[in-house]
Amino acid sequence: MTSSVPPTVYADESNNSGENLTDLDQPVFAAAAVLMDSAAAASLVASVRAHMPANFGEAKYSALVKSGAGRQALLEAFAQLPDGSVRTYLAHKRFMIVAKMVDYLAVELAYDDGYDMYADGSALGLANLLFHVGPVAGDAAAFDQMLQTFVDALRPSKPTTVDDLFAAIAAYRGTAVEELRGQLGILQAARVQADEVFELIAEAKITDVLDPAIPCLVELCYDVGERVGPFRLVHDQSNTIARHALTLLSIEALPAVTPVLKLPPLPATEITFADSASTPQLQVADWVAGGSRHVADARATGKTNPFVDEVAPVAAGWVSGGVWPDADTIRTPRPPRRR
Repeated sequence: MTSSVPPTVYADESNNSGENLTDLDQPVFAAAAVLMDSAAAASLVASVRAHMPANFGEAKYSALVKSGAGRQALLEAFAQLPDGSVRTYLAHKRFMIVAKMVDYLAVELAYDDGYDMYADGSALGLANLLFHVGPVAGDAAAFDQMLQTFVDALRPSKPTTVDDLFAAIAAYRGTAVEELRGQLGILQAARVQADEVFELIAEAKITDVLDPAIPCLVELCYDVGERVGPFRLVHDQSNTIARHALTLLSIEALPAVTPVLKLPPLPATEITFADSASTPQLQVADWVAGGSRHVADARATGKTNPFVDEVAPVAAGWVSGGVWPDADTIRTPRPPRRR
């Protein structure tokens, strides 16, 4: 009796600015997974290259999208993708900052007091409340400064301190309407929890805590695994993913954030890396990540164009989920998905 060989899934990402989540030029991060055989992917790459000059170089999304011929080639390639062959996962970077603030401050404070904000969806509800209401229920510049200070404080390369963060929270809270001050008081009360997190970062016991690449890849892998079962993962070269590859492969052994959120094993049986220039599936993953991110950028900023409008209906079918703001969760909290 012979065992079947697991399929190989190829992954790439678009607009990864690492932990710099306040980069205004890159408001959205996208991760993409592709399940195609080499012949089909190579044929698709060849069809795209046929639209371009012989000396064009590697057919990256960022280069193709700059010309009419490249955009047309991408549209034709997207139309030829086999059903179910690609999946994407998105992260709205500004919302991710707010969600991380809630995670590391409010959620930790509540959990130490015996209350699980993930179990009833109140963590997500609070993140959306602060994201949607924060800039208009208080001074917008002070709100932006609070987010920037939080990002800088969690990045080891920055000199920003925990004191700076709590001073920024206090400064913004002082401008907020009375109804919001109570929610912000939860953040202010979490100094002990913040000190614990910052100590772990300072000792390099946790790293890349704001980088969307890891959480997005995890969710993308779970989604793909539900569709195809266990698989081998080949990722485009990525220092962040490489640093965490072994941890990802034993993710079920990590201490759960809360008992109800213990993660199951990742369906990826191994993680290796390859060069997109010689791996056609990774070139396709680059296009899919770029197209999905491009559409999400327009959704996040309200700025669109005819090409994005054409890609949007196709890209909508690729999306498995995302770290994305949803005002409905303010009044109707949703607990996280149990896998």
